[in-house]
Amino acid sequence: MEESEANSMITGEGNSNGLQEYPIQARLEETNQLIKKLSEEKLDTAEKVKERTSERDYIGNRLEILMKYREVEMRDRIGQVIKTLDILEVRADKLNFANNAYQQKPINASFSKPEIDYHKVHYRMIHGTHSIAKEKQLLREIKASQNAPDHDTSLSMQQLNYPTCWWHRSLGYETDPKKAKDGLTEVKQHELERDTTIANATVKGRIWNSMGSKSALQHQIKALRIELDELRKKLLEIRSNITRLKNQLRAADKGIDCFKKQYEVIDGKKVKAHLQLHALIEGTTK
Repeated sequence: MEESEANSMITGEGNSNGLQEYPIQARLEETNQLIKKLSEEKLDTAEKVKERTSERDYIGNRLEILMKYREVEMRDRIGQVIKTLDILEVRADKLNFANNAYQQKPINASFSKPEIDYHKVHYRMIHGTHSIAKEKQLLREIKASQNAPDHDTSLSMQQLNYPTCWWHRSLGYETDPKKAKDGLTEVKQHELERDTTIANATVKGRIWNSMGSKSALQHQIKALRIELDELRKKLLEIRSNITRLKNQLRAADKGIDCFKKQYEVIDGKKVKAHLQLHALIEGTTK
């Protein structure tokens, strides 16, 4: 009787240990599976971060090209066309002035000094000045030039305009304020020399050789205005693409941040799962 009760107690104890061990083993298995699943999710999220970062870099490179090169290049080209248009329109205006002044007279350079001085002052006051101070300065210049040799009017308009156009283009890339200021001074000096030469050529009847015919100028002006309209359309298109790429860049950054946060959450869960697994293993060994 006592022997059978002892055997039943041993059996009961054995069943009790089995019931206790089974949940631990199940929890170990579940924890291992969780760790495996979290590892896969972590790798998948890291891959998504990598892909989104690559897409973001591609968008950023395209945006940089548009902003630093295409937009700047287009603005420079528009500036050049506007500057050329200004020159041609002034040139056409001066040609009209020359035609009106001399179309009934023979083209020669034998005007007397008083005639030349009178026409020079009259021309430059109409077309080159906007203040009494500048007109007084012109009067002083004419008076001082009466004993000086005439300006060289054999230069072409391209040669006259080249220094000014070159300086305007260079100033677009200048970052030193002092050099930029010096450059503007050079531009004004070249423009003054150019206008003085053109004025002298106009007065002496030589303007036709350097400025071309009126119809040719009008054709150039019309072609440049058409080109300017096209360039402005292209610039608007470039700026529209810049805006679109900036929006895509912000969206890409948000996506990357989202995946990075998701990665951190998964990594935290995995750390906790490892700690739980370690605790379960220690519990089975005690």
